[in-house]
Amino acid sequence: MNQIQLIVICIITILVVSIIGFYLYQEKKFKKIVENNFNQSIDDALQKNNGVVFENQDSALPNSFEKSERSVEFVSDERADKIDFLDNLPMPLSGDELLPQGSNVVEDVRFAAFDNIKFPFQSKVSQNFDYVIDIYFPKSIKLKFLPEVTQYINKTSSYFILEKNSGWLLFESGKKYQADGIKLIINIVDVGGVLSSLQLTNVYNELNNFVQKHNGFIRHNDLELEIRKIQQQLKHLPDVKAELELFIVNKDPVNSRQLDKFFTSSGLSNWNGIYSYKDDGYSVFEIRDEQDKALKQDSDYRVLMIISKLHHQKDPHASLDKIFDFAENYMQYFESRLLTSNRMIMTDKEFTMLDKHIKNYVSTCQRKGVVLGSELIQRVLP
Repeated sequence: MNQIQLIVICIITILVVSIIGFYLYQEKKFKKIVENNFNQSIDDALQKNNGVVFENQDSALPNSFEKSERSVEFVSDERADKIDFLDNLPMPLSGDELLPQGSNVVEDVRFAAFDNIKFPFQSKVSQNFDYVIDIYFPKSIKLKFLPEVTQYINKTSSYFILEKNSGWLLFESGKKYQADGIKLIINIVDVGGVLSSLQLTNVYNELNNFVQKHNGFIRHNDLELEIRKIQQQLKHLPDVKAELELFIVNKDPVNSRQLDKFFTSSGLSNWNGIYSYKDDGYSVFEIRDEQDKALKQDSDYRVLMIISKLHHQKDPHASLDKIFDFAENYMQYFESRLLTSNRMIMTDKEFTMLDKHIKNYVSTCQRKGVVLGSELIQRVLP
């Protein structure tokens, strides 16, 4: 090999090394840009214990979903100022440095200021059917974007921000906040089924990574046992749905203004043309037109439909009595008749058959261990 060949080989080697070095530099620069601008780590999640969990992952591996099982507790409605002595606590610990399970003293202190601030959306949160993650920052942080969790779940979810000096606000993407804390609420069950513990683990891990970068504290409510119960009940719910349809036919068409006056005086509420009779916050029955649509203003109606979702009623027998009490008052006020679902005149015989059918329906649900009118049914069979 002569001198010229050696020179050529050296030049080629230098070019290859330079190209490789350049691309490594570009990759590192790109990752830095992603981390800074999108608040999203580009590290390989599979190389960490708190990365995304898959069905075939070794069950012996730890995951951060098990680090905190403290149930969410909502405090009294009176708002309190933040506790000053929190500022004098030692430097915040990361998620891996939290006290072992069973020791909640320090955790309670860390979330003391967080819990003392009224959460105005408390009535919309279910302890059994909503997964709640609380995040507290001892020192306020500026944020505009939050971790995206829809990649792991297909249920509705909402972020709330504990804005410094402003209390709790519903998070709006792209809006700037000075945050003292965050609350994520996820509906774990709906018409599409129930989320798995695996999905909740991945959501928790995503937020845990975010919390560690901002020196915050994180906790969640443990719904593993509740999910198992829901999964068992869902096996029977498809056969539970039952709707009662009756019709009222007027001898002469009645104007919607007259109907509105009678309905409201009978305790029904008007929701954009659909009249609903509620008991203890739940709808017992609704009044619509014969096409199952809302009533229109200044229109005349000869046939009206009465609809009742029996699976929403804690006591379908009591609901049936209320429906017929209303129908009887209506027929006394307007010259009209009550019809069955197939538009036959309701007689004592039809009523007896209907009453027997509802008794069998209730008995079947009880044998299956289904609680009619429960919050689970309201969510799965709306």
